[in-house]
Amino acid sequence: MENETVTNPAEEQTGVTPTEAQPTEGKFDPAAELEHYVENVDEVLARTGFRLDKHVCRLLQDEPFFAYLSRNCRKVPTVSIPTAGVTVTDGEIVMFYNPEFFSELTDGEVLFVLIHEFYHLTLKHLGGRRRTPHRLWNVATDLASNSIISRHSGKVELPDMALLPGRRPAVQKQDGEREESEEEKTGKTLADIIADLPTMKSAEWYFDKIRQEAEENGSSGGMGDDDPFWDDLDSLDDHGMWDNVSEEDGGYASEKVKELVRKAVKNADGRNSWGSVPSQTRENIRQIVSKEVDWKALLRQFGGRSRSSGTVSSIKRINKKYPYIHPGRRRRRTSRMVVLVDQSGSVGDRSLELAFGELASCTKLTAITVVPFDTAVNESAMFEWKRGQKVKPIRTNCGGTNFDAVTKWVNANKEKYDGALFITDGYAPKPRACKIKRAWLIVPDGKLQFDTRDTVIHMKWPAESGGV
Repeated sequence: MENETVTNPAEEQTGVTPTEAQPTEGKFDPAAELEHYVENVDEVLARTGFRLDKHVCRLLQDEPFFAYLSRNCRKVPTVSIPTAGVTVTDGEIVMFYNPEFFSELTDGEVLFVLIHEFYHLTLKHLGGRRRTPHRLWNVATDLASNSIISRHSGKVELPDMALLPGRRPAVQKQDGEREESEEEKTGKTLADIIADLPTMKSAEWYFDKIRQEAEENGSSGGMGDDDPFWDDLDSLDDHGMWDNVSEEDGGYASEKVKELVRKAVKNADGRNSWGSVPSQTRENIRQIVSKEVDWKALLRQFGGRSRSSGTVSSIKRINKKYPYIHPGRRRRRTSRMVVLVDQSGSVGDRSLELAFGELASCTKLTAITVVPFDTAVNESAMFEWKRGQKVKPIRTNCGGTNFDAVTKWVNANKEKYDGALFITDGYAPKPRACKIKRAWLIVPDGKLQFDTRDTVIHMKWPAESGGV
């Protein structure tokens, strides 16, 4: 995640990084895309005049639930995918979008695509629910999302290329495409099946139903990509990048997205405004986030994600842009986290013992430096927490709390650490932006006193969290 809160929706576009169109064949690589900068996307942005921030402002005005999700999602223009797609890479939620594709849509259709991407997050389509064959899962998730969006009131417009249950998609035969055999013509194709499907079902339901219909009608053919069954249909957006989500990213994303959606639900309920989201869908989303987020898992996953990525030359890897001319690049990852412990009197010893008990497991994933603070950092009491070492919290200070002074210290030492974890009750004013990844571990009965895009982890006493 970005390290500072976006308060103005137009600022969400600020700092968005145009990325390089990869000249190589194969699947879109989000991590590689974020590392490159070229002028071709700048040229497309200038030529089309497309500005995503205008549409983000509309989200803020008309769709409070999705606006909250949008504020916590990095948006990156690219010409490496034809439409758009959302994923998690290196612990960050990112939406890639092709400005040329968006420039050809109406305002209502752009709003549709944005909401479509956020439904993939909300409904956990890119996490543990993913099924194979992936192309069928791509279609099923689009049918589930689009079915809901079709019932939205307001200014949303469905693009013609969007798959919708009960509506037969237009099928165009490509130049050079072979003619179907008589046997193939007798079976139902994907377009035929979609035309007969009911609305408002889950992605799993559509997945199973389509596969069942295809098998019963002898039209599945193994469901290879060249099978005429597909009618050249696929998802509206790019789901191929979901295949690149690592198990580590996937686990972190599952808990982080659940916490993000929980906050978006709370925000929408608090304002008594969900925008155009249908009432039944609101209840379904509430059920998705009703189970308590596993704060221990989220803490461990942040520790694993708090790592930097550098590159070194390697003759063993082919350079994608200049093959066999220049050596390739290999990633080298390190992990160093600074844990800043609030020593103010309002943070109890029992709370710190609970936090330190769980931090012990993080030492297996990252090097940890423990730094006590109150109104300032106590450098004389800081120490390295070695792997496997048992550490008990020791109170060295007992003053007030100043997050800004501590964040200033972190920024001054940003080259030494990849992530900063604040253990606190949250009762202090909002600090300046942090130049490395920052997370807040809020002790039981604490509450962060400001909104932030940083990771926020709420601890629970064992009895309250079911003894997890």
